[in-house]
Parts: sequence; structure tokens; C-alpha cells
Amino acid sequence: MGINLGANFQALSGLPIDRTLTVAWPRLAQHPGRAARHYRADALKLLSLRIDKGVRFSGHRASFIAELHNVLNSSAGRAASGR
Repeated sequence: MGINLGANFQALSGLPIDRTLTVAWPRLAQHPGRAARHYRADALKLLSLRIDKGVRFSGHRASFIAELHNVLNSSAGRAASGR
């Protein structure tokens, strides 16, 4: 049994965020499309790595696994929630 390596890269366009917009009714009637805009957070790029090694001993098998998540250290997902 050898060593297995794996990588998972995710590139997501900015996730949608809600925007609070308070407008008086007469003004909303003048600009009906203004309240319907879509707002997006920053793009999110995530990289996860995995390595595992299987070993056999005395007729038994065992796997040793190491995983690293968010290798690029992106905080874009947290920025959208305001934390």
C-alpha cells in the first residue's frame, strides 16, 4: 500500500448577501428597480489537501490520515457575515 495524495479546490463567485434598504413609499415608486439589486460578497477560494497511508500488520489494516483545510487562509466567507 502506497501513499495517497488528494486536493480539492473550490472557486466560488461571491455568495449573495442581503442588504437592508429603507425607502419611503413615494420614492420607491419613482425607482422600482433600486430595491431589487443583488449584492455579492468577495469571491471565495478554498483549497483542502489530504494525505493518507495504509499499512498492514499481523493480518490487520490501518490507515493514517492527515487533512489540511483552508490552505489559502481565505477569510472571505467570514467577511460576508460581518464577523
